Amino acid sequence: LSIGRNAFLENTSITAVSIPGNVKVLESGAFYSCSALTSVIFEEGTEKIGTQAFQSCTALTEVHFPESLTFIDTKAFKGCTSLAMKADDIFADLPNLTELYNEAFSDTAVYGVLTPPAGITYGKYTFSNTKITKLDLSNIADQTGMDGIAMDCSLLTEVVFHPKTTIIAGQIAANTKVTSVFIPWTV
Repeated sequence: LSIGRNAFLENTSITAVSIPGNVKVLESGAFYSCSALTSVIFEEGTEKIGTQAFQSCTALTEVHFPESLTFIDTKAFKGCTSLAMKADDIFADLPNLTELYNEAFSDTAVYGVLTPPAGITYGKYTFSNTKITKLDLSNIADQTGMDGIAMDCSLLTEVVFHPKTTIIAGQIAANTKVTSVFIPWTV
């Protein structure tokens, strides 16, 4: 079962959504620009959130992810400017996540330390223009595809790389206020 492409596109009345566990996929734009939406609760069972599924839901403050979620597509939560979640809590709630694509959480109020776990395929600019303060890549030696992961994060002051990093992704912390960087001798 899925919620179809643009199913509730630009609906200005929806304030809360509860996604039952039998819904495996939210298609592209399912709740795109639902400006009154404040809360999304997923029951266990949902596996994929499609491209732009919640993009520009500017009132969204609360998302409860299911552990069953494996895939968050491009711009899924981009522009959810009220979404203030601790960065590391996102990964703690998603132990089975394998793919997190381009700009998935960009332009949100995600904050704190971002320690992306290994074993996930990351897209570009995933957490760009958020409120993260530290980017800790000490778990990930291969940063392929992580270009701009923390670009334009105006509160970012520290970046730590894996000791065996050989290539630092492009624009990884461009246009930030980084004052402390640990660059391993392997680069």
